[in-house]
Amino acid sequence: MVLFAVAPRDALAEPPHYAVELSAAPNLPACAREGDFLGLLDTHLDGPLLEPPTSRVLRVHVGRTRRGDYAVDLTLEEADGRKVDAVHKEYPATTCCYEVLHHAALVAAIHMEHGEEAGNEAPSPPPPAAPAPCPAAPPPVLPPSPPARAPAALVPRSDGRRFEVVAGAVIAIGAAPEVVPGPQLGLAWRWGRGSVELDLRYTPPIETRPLGPTVFEVFTASGAIVPCFRPGPFAVCGVVIGGITGARVIDRLYPTQAVTGFVGVGARVGMERELVGPLRVRADLDVAVSLLRSRINASNRPEAWRMLPVTIFPSVSFVASFR
Repeated sequence: MVLFAVAPRDALAEPPHYAVELSAAPNLPACAREGDFLGLLDTHLDGPLLEPPTSRVLRVHVGRTRRGDYAVDLTLEEADGRKVDAVHKEYPATTCCYEVLHHAALVAAIHMEHGEEAGNEAPSPPPPAAPAPCPAAPPPVLPPSPPARAPAALVPRSDGRRFEVVAGAVIAIGAAPEVVPGPQLGLAWRWGRGSVELDLRYTPPIETRPLGPTVFEVFTASGAIVPCFRPGPFAVCGVVIGGITGARVIDRLYPTQAVTGFVGVGARVGMERELVGPLRVRADLDVAVSLLRSRINASNRPEAWRMLPVTIFPSVSFVASFR
């Protein structure tokens, strides 16, 4: 005799995989940390529910209540837009954004693993008389834990795109005979973990002596195109820079003037910290190899000074974000 055992259909079904969309109110930029949220969420899941192809979407929005507390809305939807479950949680105003993301990740993981039943109750334990735990209850306040491993591949986010205005100070090393400071202005377009920025820099005329007793006034003006990858507070970028170096002899009877250009390519590393609201402070270090080097000429010498092969531009800036 041969017996066949047929497993229930639900037991054989592939569990749904989720795409995640995290958004935060404009006045809560510290809560719009999708990478941290995804890392926390992944550590709470028993299986790889964040890997494509995805059949459902988890939408998470962090905002403020009228009392000033944090409000978290979680929605689970099918690919066709049909809502599977919705959860609303509130946390005290004294909670930091990272803790809010930690709590939201725990609640979201429970609801994702229990599917449609998450809005009601979790599966009962083996003793039928024992009460089932309520996954929708607020999780206990736990110290924030770092992600145990890198988050899995994710679908692109549909929110978080914004403009940024950058203003600060820069120091040019190697673009002029002296180390010269000046202002820097920039405009950036940022989305998720990527950004593209255009920076304009100017160092006003400063006296220098590339010919010994001969005194020059030298200024620089340059622009840089900077595409960046920003995993959290750090940034790794490429840099394409171009500009001019201008010089004027000021201790001769007949002063001479000259302007030459330069072009270079290189890289940038940076770090930023939040201050208040949409305002952040940022420190960057650009290092570029000069493909075309500017120079200062004099009548008695064909070339009095030539730009260094490698230029360095450290800067400190304030960044303001606009949706």
